[in-house]
Amino acid sequence: MIEFILSALVILITTSVGWFVRVNTSPFSLPGPLTLPYFGNGLSFIGRDVIQVIDKWTSKYGKTYQIRLRGDWILMVADADFLRQILASKSFVKRDNPISQIPLDMYKKGLVLNPDVAVSRIHRRLFKSATQGQRFLESACLISCQKADRLLEIIFTNQCTEGARLVDVAKYFKLLTLDIIGRLAFGYDFGALEEGVKHALVSRIVKYLKGVQYFGFTVPLLRSKKAVKDFVENANYLRDLEYNTLKRAREELAVRGQDVTIEDAKSFPESLILEQQQAMAAADSGAASDLEFLDDNYLACDIRDMLLAGTDTSSNALTYIFYFLAKYPEKSAKVRSELESTLPTSYSDPQFSKMLLKLPYTDAFIKETMRLFFITPIIVREAAEDEVVNGLLIPKGTRVNLNLSYASTDPSQISQADEFLPERWLVPAQASMLSKIVFPFGHGTRNCVGQHIARVEMRAVLARILPNVDVHLLSPDQQVETGFDVVLHPKDDCLLLKFTRRNSGAF
Repeated sequence: MIEFILSALVILITTSVGWFVRVNTSPFSLPGPLTLPYFGNGLSFIGRDVIQVIDKWTSKYGKTYQIRLRGDWILMVADADFLRQILASKSFVKRDNPISQIPLDMYKKGLVLNPDVAVSRIHRRLFKSATQGQRFLESACLISCQKADRLLEIIFTNQCTEGARLVDVAKYFKLLTLDIIGRLAFGYDFGALEEGVKHALVSRIVKYLKGVQYFGFTVPLLRSKKAVKDFVENANYLRDLEYNTLKRAREELAVRGQDVTIEDAKSFPESLILEQQQAMAAADSGAASDLEFLDDNYLACDIRDMLLAGTDTSSNALTYIFYFLAKYPEKSAKVRSELESTLPTSYSDPQFSKMLLKLPYTDAFIKETMRLFFITPIIVREAAEDEVVNGLLIPKGTRVNLNLSYASTDPSQISQADEFLPERWLVPAQASMLSKIVFPFGHGTRNCVGQHIARVEMRAVLARILPNVDVHLLSPDQQVETGFDVVLHPKDDCLLLKFTRRNSGAF
C-alpha cells in the first residue's frame, strides 16, 4: 500500500511539472477551457454527453479553439470553410485510433482505422471495386427491400390487424441493417430480425463501439481492468467471425473453380480474397504487388469495417428519418407520393434500383435529416506535415477534431438552421451553398467509401415501408434524446413510434 501511495505521488508530481511546461508551449495562441495536470480536459467528458460538452465550448470560445487531452494539444474546428480545407488536404490523415493502445494486433490495418495514407488507399480501392459496381448496388436494393418486407411482417405478425403498433424503430432498424449487411457483405443471413434484440452479434457490436469511445475519452491511469477485459472479449468475438467469413468464402470459391474473376464475386469477402489471389500471382511473377498489405489480418479488418460501418450508421440514419416522417405528416405524404408515383410496383423490376436514385424530394428529406442529426458528428485528423490553414500554422503531429455537426447547424451560415426544411435542398443556390457546409459522408480523399450502399439501402427501406404504413409520434411534443459513442444514436438505443397499416394485403 505504501509503495502504491508513493508511486501515485511521483506520478502526480512529475505529470504536474510536465503540465506546467506544456501549458506554456501550446502551438496555438487560441482560447480554450482551463486544463488540469495530466488529465487536461479529459475529466470534462466523464458522465456527460461528449457532443454537448464540445458544442458548449464552441459557443463559448469560438469556432476555432484548443483543448488538451493528457499530453496532447488538440485543435478544435467548427468553421465550415476551415474544416472543408482540412478534409480536402492530403496533409491531414486519419488520427491513430485510441484502441491501438490495447494489446491486440492489427487495429491499424484495413481502411477505417488505418493512419497510413498509402495503405488506406489500397483498401479504399478494394472497397470501391467490391461495392460500387452496378451489380452490387442492385443486390443491395433487392436485399434491402426483402428485409424491409420481412420487418413489416414481424411488426404486424403477418396479420391484417387494425390499430397502431408501438415500434422501437431504433431496435428494429439495427436488426434490419445487420441482416442486410450479413446477406450483402458476408453472403449469409445473420437472422437478427428473427432473433430480436438478444441477437449476440448486435450486442457485441454495441459493446465494441462503446469500448472504442471509452478508450478515446479516458486516461490509462483511470481505466478499469474490467473495461479492458470486456473490450478484448468483444473484439475477439468479432475477430472469430471475420476469420470464419474468410474461410467460408475461400471454400465457396474453391468449389466454383479457378476461373472466377473479381467481377464474378458473390460477396464482399470473395472480392477481397480474389484481390489477394491476384496480388499473390503478381508477386510470384516478380511484378509489383500490394500483397504485403493484403494478408488475412488486413482483410479481416476490412470485413469488420464493412460490418460496423454498414450497420450502426445506416440504422441510426433510418431511425432519425422515420422520426421526422412521424413529426411532419405533410412532408411524409410528399415522400410517399413521390415513391408511389416514381417507382415500379415490384422491386424485382430492373428499373426499380435505377429509379431509386431519381427521387428529388425523398433525397432532400434524407439530406435534411442527416444535417440535423449528424451520424458521425466529430471526426479526427492529424497533420502529417506542417500546414497553414486559414492563416493558422498547424504543426506536424497536431490532432485536429472537426465538429461537422456544429457546422451543419451554424445559424451564421444557414437560415433557420434549427428548422427541418427539406425544401431548402430543392433550391439550386441553397443546395450549392449547403454542399459546402454539410458533409454527412465526409469530404475529400477520405470520405465515406460506403456512401453508395447507404444511399441505396435507406431509399429501398423507405420505398417498402412508407407506402404500407402511417408513422406517428407518441405525442405531439415527443423529442429525441441522443447519445454518442463513435456515432450519434438515440439515448439508450430506443425510439418508440406508432405504425398503422395503410392496407390489409400482404407485404
